[in-house]
Amino acid sequence: GAGIGERGAGIHFHNAAYNAMPYGRKLWALMPPGSAAWGTGPAMEFFRASLPAMRAAGHSVFVFVQEPGDVVFIPHMWGHATLNLCGRVSATRRSLC
Repeated sequence: GAGIGERGAGIHFHNAAYNAMPYGRKLWALMPPGSAAWGTGPAMEFFRASLPAMRAAGHSVFVFVQEPGDVVFIPHMWGHATLNLCGRVSATRRSLC
């Protein structure tokens, strides 16, 4: 998909997937199944409020920036949220198993 700044995906999980990004930058929060959650709010709200609260509560959360050329693998049922840091083009493929 394509997007521009301050858009992204709030916290969710699904089958294993990978995301390749040839252009742009994306902020990720990735958490194992024991810390995974499902949210309905916007991505920006997750990064501003929910992420600090999760960390304060002791949940494992890995935060990193995906740069152009990076491929991110999201394991099966790992929770994740993303926030576009600037214009981006990426391709995501979810596993069928």
